[in-house]
Amino acid sequence: MQRPVALVSLIALASMLRYFTRPVTAFQQNCSVVYEDATRRAAVIDPGGDIDALMQEIGRRGLMLEQIWLTHAHIDHAGGTAELARRLNLPIIGPHPGDQFWIDGLPQQGAMFGFPPAEAFTPTRWLQDGDTVELAGHVLHVRHCPGHTPGHVVFHSPEMQRAFVGDVLFAGSIGRTDFPQGDHATLIASITQRLWPMGDDTVFIPGHGPESSFGQSARPTPTCAARKAQGASALRRSLFVQPAHARHVLAQARDAVGAGGVGRQEAGRTGAPEALPIFSHSATEAAGL
Repeated sequence: MQRPVALVSLIALASMLRYFTRPVTAFQQNCSVVYEDATRRAAVIDPGGDIDALMQEIGRRGLMLEQIWLTHAHIDHAGGTAELARRLNLPIIGPHPGDQFWIDGLPQQGAMFGFPPAEAFTPTRWLQDGDTVELAGHVLHVRHCPGHTPGHVVFHSPEMQRAFVGDVLFAGSIGRTDFPQGDHATLIASITQRLWPMGDDTVFIPGHGPESSFGQSARPTPTCAARKAQGASALRRSLFVQPAHARHVLAQARDAVGAGGVGRQEAGRTGAPEALPIFSHSATEAAGL
């Protein structure tokens, strides 16, 4: 018996995307799992490591993992990709082809930073600026945001008002650009031209540290000033983050954008904590299931 059209529409409206974030690896990289609450279909973003623990949490929530989405190919974001894809026969979506050399170098990256052995892989699908990815009928938009790495992409869900930004932007800082093929001006252009148009109220999930919003990230705050005065914040010490004064650079860039001026157009700690926090979210609340 077929359901009435009105009932089908109601069910579609009732289903929504949710996500939870679990820090993985000794670098505490924010691995996020996006899922639909009705079907429990899921995609994982940046499975950098700790695959067994990650799969245990996914199983506890009754989720069916279907895809791997990658923002970029640094070891803490992509180190567990090949293993997870092989275990569950999952497609690897992303990043942009500009990160091919980082993928090829994953075994060397792992050895350099003391990670478990990591494997290179071939993405099932490379991503380009303007592409989309889909999960259970819900669409996320892809923006190519180079600067931290040349092939870095961001996943934006207008439905949830969330953006998974990898190491492009952090709460109080920006990604490092002193890695091979990194570029500071390109990173600033990526942030101002491709992230900020998503809206001040859009919450972003960075690769490390707490969430913030694009509006908040561009405004200097007492916390930022305190970090600058102390000169030794956790962000500053992090392997993948610029000093906290970068927020002031972003504020100046936003002023320049408002005035009609913009730059370029194209845009180790060892061990792990005893307990890793897990954060759950929906589009409307920070809650679990």
